[in-house]
Amino acid sequence: MLADYLEEDDILALLFTCHAMRTAMELYLYKHIVIPPYQRNRIHQVLRTLCARPDLARSTVSFNGYLSPAFYDNSFDAKAHDLSRPYWILRDRAQRIKAEKEVDAFEKILMTALGKMSNLRSLNLLGLDLDAWPRTLQLLREAVSRLHLTSLRVNNSAFDHLIPSTAHAIHPKELMHFIHQQPLLEHLSLPKGPAIIHNQQFRSTDIPLLRSLAATGSDAALIVPGRPVSSLTLFEDVSHGATDDLWRAVATSTAPLTHVTLRWTNWSGFALNLEAIAAHLRHLENLTLQNIWEGEDFDTVTASLRLLGRLRNLHLGFLYSYSPQPVTDYYVWDTLPEACPDIDRISFTRTRYSYSYYTFDG
Repeated sequence: MLADYLEEDDILALLFTCHAMRTAMELYLYKHIVIPPYQRNRIHQVLRTLCARPDLARSTVSFNGYLSPAFYDNSFDAKAHDLSRPYWILRDRAQRIKAEKEVDAFEKILMTALGKMSNLRSLNLLGLDLDAWPRTLQLLREAVSRLHLTSLRVNNSAFDHLIPSTAHAIHPKELMHFIHQQPLLEHLSLPKGPAIIHNQQFRSTDIPLLRSLAATGSDAALIVPGRPVSSLTLFEDVSHGATDDLWRAVATSTAPLTHVTLRWTNWSGFALNLEAIAAHLRHLENLTLQNIWEGEDFDTVTASLRLLGRLRNLHLGFLYSYSPQPVTDYYVWDTLPEACPDIDRISFTRTRYSYSYYTFDG
C-alpha cells in the first residue's frame, strides 16, 4: 500500500488534500493507535471517534493508550507529567459529582469502542490502577475477554520514564485474569519492578503459543519453561539473585532461545548473567545489553562474551549523565571486535540520562 512508504505528516497531508484517498488514509492512520501518557486527555476524543466510526474501529490492529479516566485536581499543583488525580480525592463536592459522571461516560465509550475493535490483536494496558479505578478495570477485563489478542503489554511502553511508579499498580490476580482469557498470546510484556507472577496461579496450559516475553527474572523462570519462547527481555530483579537457576529454567523453552535483552543497572550484573547464559543457552545469536553506565570496567564482561560461541549480533546501550566518554568508542570499535572476532555485527547507542527524561544522542 502507498501509505507504507509515507511518513505520517505526508499521510495527513494526503488525507486533507485528496478526497479519493481520504478513506484509505483514515483506515491506515487508525491501524496502530498510540496515545502517550503526556497526551492522555486525547483518549476521550479517540474513543468517541472509534464509537462513531465502526469502520475505523474494525481497522485497528494495535492500541497503546492510557486506559484510565484522565482528570486533574485543580487544588493540586501538578507538574506537566504527573498522573491525573482520581476523582474520589477531589476536595470540592461539586467537582467530585461532575467527575463521577465523566467517569461513567468514559467507561461507556471505552466498552463500546473495544466492542467495535473486532480485529484488535495488540493491547497495552497502560495506566491501570486497581485501587483508583476498580470498576473501569473490571469492565475492561470483560471487554478484553471477547478479543483474540496475540500481544499484551501491561504498563510497559516507550514512555515509562514519564509515568510515576504509583501507576504500575495492576493487581497480580487481575493480571492473571487477562492472561487466562488469551490463549492465542504470542507476545507478553509484564511490568518492571517487583515480580508479578510469582506465587500466583499460573497454569501449565496458559499461553502455550508464547514466542516473546519481557519480564523480571522471577516471572520469566515461571513462564518460559514448556513454551516456545525464542526472544526474552529481562528487567533487573533483586529477588532473583541465583542467575544460574534462572537461565537453567529459561533454557527449558521448547524453542531455541536466540534473542536476549538484559536491562540491568550495573556491569557486574551483566558479567554474572553472561557466564550463566553461556552455560545454558547454546543457540543464542542476538544479545542486547541496555542501561550500561559509561565509565564501567568493560574488561569484566569481555571474557564472558567470548564464551558465547554462536553470538552473531551484539548491541550495547550506554547511559551518560554529562558528556560521552571517549573510552566507550575505543572499547566498542577496537577492544571488543578484537576480543570477540566471531561476532558479525556490533552496534551501540548513547542515551543521555536525567531524573526526568531520556534524550537519544545517536
